[in-house]
Amino acid sequence: MEFHKKAILEMCRVSRKEVRIFPLLDLKNQKSKHLQEVIDFLKNQGFTTKIVKTEYEFQKGANERLVIEK
Repeated sequence: MEFHKKAILEMCRVSRKEVRIFPLLDLKNQKSKHLQEVIDFLKNQGFTTKIVKTEYEFQKGANERLVIEK
């Protein structure tokens, strides 16, 4: 999990305004069990997060993305 947190922080560092992560589901079409932990971590780092519906599905039920703003 630490690798993923560091990778997301790096994406936030190099982005101009926001980072989008999609899809939020695991390979069993369940919302990732790590999602809330990542959201809480990012909020503690001073980022704003929101989950936004998409108009498309990458896999069945995967129609949301996480938006991280500076």
